Order: sequence, then structure tokens, then C-alpha cells
Amino acid sequence: MEVFNLENGKAKIIVDQVPKEVEVKCKEATANCPVDAITIEK
Repeated sequence: MEVFNLENGKAKIIVDQVPKEVEVKCKEATANCPVDAITIEK
């Protein structure tokens, strides 16, 4: 499942809410993003 797309160097969310089954992968993507294009907000 895709949660975001990268557009012009910025991550754009494509879902209204992150499903529980991909939360860990989203946190890993945030931690590993070399340009800090991905952040998590609650």
C-alpha cells in the first residue's frame, strides 16, 4: 500500500489516515529520508 508520493522533492500524502499495518514502514521511511521530505504529525 502506498501512503505518499514524492513530487518535486516533497512527499505528498495520498491517504486520509495511515493504516495501522503500514505505520512501522512509514516511521522507517521518515527516519531514513535523506532530505527530511517525510514527517509524521499526529
